[in-house]
Amino acid sequence: GGAGDVEGAAQIARDLERLARQATAGRTFESIAAAVWPEHHVPEEARLKGLAESALEAHAGAVVVPLHLGKRLDGMMALSIAQRRAAPEGSHWVDEAPLDALLLTWMQREANRALPWQSGEDGNVGVVIAAHGSDWHWNETMRQAVAPLAARYRLAFAYSMADPIIVERAVRRLEAQGAQAIVVVRVFGLEDSFRSAFRRMAGLDVEDALAVDGSASHEHGQGHVPTMAAPDGHGHHGHGAAAGSGRIRSPAVLLTAGGLDDDPLFARALLARADALSRDPARETLILTAHGTFSDERNARWLEVLARIADRMRAEGADRFRDIRVATWREDWPDKREAWVPRVRAWVEAASEDGTAIVIPARTNGTGPEARLLEGLDFRLGSGFAPHPLFAEWVESQVRSALEQARRPPVPAMARIDRITP
Repeated sequence: GGAGDVEGAAQIARDLERLARQATAGRTFESIAAAVWPEHHVPEEARLKGLAESALEAHAGAVVVPLHLGKRLDGMMALSIAQRRAAPEGSHWVDEAPLDALLLTWMQREANRALPWQSGEDGNVGVVIAAHGSDWHWNETMRQAVAPLAARYRLAFAYSMADPIIVERAVRRLEAQGAQAIVVVRVFGLEDSFRSAFRRMAGLDVEDALAVDGSASHEHGQGHVPTMAAPDGHGHHGHGAAAGSGRIRSPAVLLTAGGLDDDPLFARALLARADALSRDPARETLILTAHGTFSDERNARWLEVLARIADRMRAEGADRFRDIRVATWREDWPDKREAWVPRVRAWVEAASEDGTAIVIPARTNGTGPEARLLEGLDFRLGSGFAPHPLFAEWVESQVRSALEQARRPPVPAMARIDRITP
C-alpha cells in the first residue's frame, strides 16, 4: 500500500518486483508481480484500487505476500483484510509477519553507518576471515597469520565455502563484542571467488542496485547457485553454501572484500618464498602452481592470473631466475588433471638437468598435492601466502579499502531510479 497516483504506483511496483526477484533468486517462481494499494482519500483512489485488484485477479493461484508499514489497527481494519478480499479464489495467502524487529535492525544499522568506524582496542570494526578451511593445523595457521590484527580489529573466522550459517555465527560473535561495522574478507584464490554469495548474505545485491555482480562465485567450480548447496566443482559435494535464504540480518554494517587474484602483496610473498629456497637463481626455474577448476574457461582465467603474478614477481626482481612457469593441478578431477601432471613433471626434469626447480604453491595457505604428484623428482617446495607478514598486511588493506569505499557519497536517489527502472 501507499500509492498516491498512477505514476507512483507504477514506480513502487517496479521497485517491489525488483526486490522480490533478488530476494527469490535461485527459486523457480513462474513470474513475479506487484499490486500496489492506494493511499486513502487521494484523487485517484478508486482507479488505483481497481488497478491493484486487476493485478491480483490476473494472477489467480499465485502466492500473495502482503507488505505495508502503516497502522494495523485491528484485525477487521487491517489493510491486508481488504487485499485478501480482492484476491481471487485459489490464491495462497502468506500471513503477515511483524516488521517491528526488522525495522529496528534496519534503524540500528543505519545509525551505525553514520558513526565513525575506528580500529584499536576500543574500536568498533569487526573482521570475519572467510577461508576454505581444512584440518586443525591449516585453520590454526590462518589464525596465527592474522593474530597481529587482533590489536586493531575484532576477529572471527568462518571456515567454509560461503556457508551462510557458518558466516552468520561469526557475524553474531562480532556483534556481541560490539562491532558496528563488519568486513568479511574473502581469503580465496580469485577476486570473484564466492563474491556473489557473500554480497547476497550482506544484502548488497539488493541495496547496491548499481552494482554489476554476475560473476561465478565458486573459486574451484562451475556456476553460481546463490542460495542452495550444489556440487561446487571442488570435489566436495554438499560442501557449498547451505540451503535457505542466505541473508544475514544484522544491526552492523556488513561489507565484503578480498580474493587474492594477482595482488602485489601476494606476488611479493610468493617471491619471498622462492628467495628463501634459492641458491643459484640463474640455474633455477620457478613453477607457480594453483588448485585450478573443472571449467576449462574458468581454469584459463586462473592461468591468466598466475601469469600476471609471475609478471609482478619479475618486476620485483624475479627475472634473476632462469624462468617462471605456471600451472594448475585441477586436482579434484582426474580426467582434467592427467594433462597437467606429466607437463609439470617434464618441467621439473628439464630444470634438474643443469639446475633445479623451485615449486611455489600460489595458495592462500600451505601446499597442495605437489609432493605427491611430483614424487621421485628433485625439486624444492615452498608454501603459500599465509603465514607471512604480507598476508596480515593484505587482510588489513582489504578491510581499509572496504571501509573507505562504504564511506563514499551515495549515488543520488533519482540517478539510482533512472538506472534500475525501465
